[in-house]
Amino acid sequence: MRGLARVAQEVARRLPQLELLEGGPPLLHPAETAWLTAVLARRRPSVFYSPGFNAPPTCPVPFVLTVFDLIHLEIPEESGPAKRLYYRLHVKPAVRRARAVLTGSEYSRARIAEWSGVDADRVVVIRGAAGDEFTPDGCRLWDAKTGEKLDKDRFRRDLGSVIEHYREVARRIGAPL
Repeated sequence: MRGLARVAQEVARRLPQLELLEGGPPLLHPAETAWLTAVLARRRPSVFYSPGFNAPPTCPVPFVLTVFDLIHLEIPEESGPAKRLYYRLHVKPAVRRARAVLTGSEYSRARIAEWSGVDADRVVVIRGAAGDEFTPDGCRLWDAKTGEKLDKDRFRRDLGSVIEHYREVARRIGAPL
């Protein structure tokens, strides 16, 4: 498990008082936002937490959502007209309406604030939300001559250029991208 699913699992584990919403349409299904709106209007929780970027457009309660990064807008291989339209029509308005936005790094925090126009204080860095079984001592990559980090530490320590450094690693080991 990785990414937003991992974040959701860790938030649920650490906040056992959360009430999980189950039984609705699959994630990002066209009917999902209508279902969420109806359930939230009926249950009226004090706050709704979306582990993804799928808050309903007319959320009847305060909400917090997770936007880990803007990869679908910033990396051509991950982007496309449909994704850009979804971010413009759904994600950006949701970020603007959210009580808070959770993200994975200071870099993403700054980019989300700049892109959406929200105050950076409303974007909170959660640093990956890895569980206790994960340690920073797994497989690591760095330049043997310079000591420059080439792996996930670029993301975890807000060093920037994550994609470029992974491309450099791929180039060095002869892996096609």
